[in-house]
Amino acid sequence: MNAAEITAAVRRDIREPSAITISDTQITAIVALGADRIWEALLKSDPTKGKERVSLSSTTNVFSLPSDCHKIYKVWDMKDNADSVEAATNASNIELTLTAHEFEDEQIVRVHDVGGNTAANGVWEVTAAATDTLELSGSTGNDVYTSGGKIFQESNSFREMVEIDVEEASYHNEFQYFLRSGEIVVDYPTFSNDLVLDYARNYSTLTDIPAKYHIGLVSYAVVNTMRIPSKDSPNYEDIHSMLSYHTNRLNSVFDSIYTSFGQSARPKRHPQGIHWECL
Repeated sequence: MNAAEITAAVRRDIREPSAITISDTQITAIVALGADRIWEALLKSDPTKGKERVSLSSTTNVFSLPSDCHKIYKVWDMKDNADSVEAATNASNIELTLTAHEFEDEQIVRVHDVGGNTAANGVWEVTAAATDTLELSGSTGNDVYTSGGKIFQESNSFREMVEIDVEEASYHNEFQYFLRSGEIVVDYPTFSNDLVLDYARNYSTLTDIPAKYHIGLVSYAVVNTMRIPSKDSPNYEDIHSMLSYHTNRLNSVFDSIYTSFGQSARPKRHPQGIHWECL
């Protein structure tokens, strides 16, 4: 279902009186709340859902979290710094421009936050590495590059940082961090490396929700917008029956999510016990 179809289905089943008092904008807002709830259930049931990995740069020991960060999984000390992408060709393979980089052919790299030519984002093998350029093997551009982008080599040498409570901070331990108002604060004032963050992102678009669960969005909106008349109203039974139907259907959607998405295997670690990735 697309957004218009969901809105139409909600409007049909809330059994409005002849005078429409609920706007499409209100329905859209309530559907979005329902999507947040379903997305949260999907994240709990499937550890790989919405999983992102990015590098974080800062001139201090304070790093801003991505705006779409929902839940932090792991924070790593890269023990290095990511390179900035300066251009990305709309071609096959995508060629990145990086001034005086040190990447080599066959290395596995992660690219993120490239604007415009978003097909460059992801995990790639490096090929055709030159002084200021490299190609992403098997990639195909999808638009003109506009701005931004970071790239770093995936490595088993990343050092896992330990989260502490702010009350434990000493500003003397470069292996620890604490959270503060949407920021990661490394417990060491002169920390100079980039971080690598594994996190689950927030719900973004309707396509984040599998199509088979779109009925849950309809039911959530119906349950939260339908007005129940008095028991002596001639349409009381009809409206009450429809409310019960959507309540049960919403519950069955959540039941399906929690039973259909089993936990994956335990997070795998690199043999040295350092590098973490969800399967």
